[in-house]
Amino acid sequence: IFPDASLAPIHAGLSVELLDNMCWISQTFRGVPTEVSSITSPAQCRSNCRMSFACSHFQWQDGKCYRYRVDPEGDEAVAFAKVTGCRAQSACLQVSLSMWYQSGVYCPIGPDILRGGVVYRKDGTTPEETVLLSTHRPAADGTEVDCSDGDWILRRADPTRDYMVPEHGHFELGGTKLACLPAASSNVQFAVASCPGPNLTATTSGLQAMVVDDPSTSELADHWLHPCDCIPPAWGIEPPVSPEAFEAVPPKSSNSFIPPPFEIVSGQFVCPARSTLLNGVHFETDTEAMERDDCEARCKDEPGCNFFWHGTQQGANACRLFDSCDYLVRELGLE
Repeated sequence: IFPDASLAPIHAGLSVELLDNMCWISQTFRGVPTEVSSITSPAQCRSNCRMSFACSHFQWQDGKCYRYRVDPEGDEAVAFAKVTGCRAQSACLQVSLSMWYQSGVYCPIGPDILRGGVVYRKDGTTPEETVLLSTHRPAADGTEVDCSDGDWILRRADPTRDYMVPEHGHFELGGTKLACLPAASSNVQFAVASCPGPNLTATTSGLQAMVVDDPSTSELADHWLHPCDCIPPAWGIEPPVSPEAFEAVPPKSSNSFIPPPFEIVSGQFVCPARSTLLNGVHFETDTEAMERDDCEARCKDEPGCNFFWHGTQQGANACRLFDSCDYLVRELGLE
């Protein structure tokens, strides 16, 4: 509202930059693929992996969508790795250079107000191998050979010359320059978080270590079995395999079978609505029963069904089918 109609309104440009909190990086690794059905485009394939906490890599190949589980014994694959928390202030960077002690994962120390970026550090085995990564600004750092304004610069950490107050964004870096890289260099990328297996051989707080062995190999204490992995057939019925687990595997199936469903939770909890399959909600009618076995059979008949819920809703038996269940939600009125 302008008090004087003769005055023209003032126009100003507004620039809006939208940033995603998740990045995707092409990575070569060894893993086991699983085809995801009902996916018709690369965008859907990426979105499916994005929405699943269990998906770390995806690949769109020959019109099909694949998820990968990292496995050192799997085939070599090239797929897109999911980097969560993809922000300069929280995500680490992967630097790849010919010098081994300069390569590795650099994690943020804090925002650098003077240079307009973030300072990263890679901790080495010795103080001499600890390296700092920052944005080069001649006004703050002085002129460096082969370094342009805005380039990445690697410096050796020098406690006697470095003055850093991360909580105030103040960094004075005086260590020896090791290398400079262009700001858009492919040698600097967001780092993919690692998820190593638990340390089963260390003893802490007086507790006895849990050591697991692979009976099919000669080396002792050389295996950790993921809860979602099947028992290798070569293990037989010898420890650590229990008789119940051995009998659950159909004979001559080579561990390729659909296991019976198991209950995750009971009560007023279901998977999120966004994970419900198309036409995945069914109610009992006068002509069709909807018992638990009926709901399970419907899930088995749907290629994309991985979870199902059965209970009563508004006094009637109901069945819901889901393709994923990343978390549980409470819904009043369910039993």
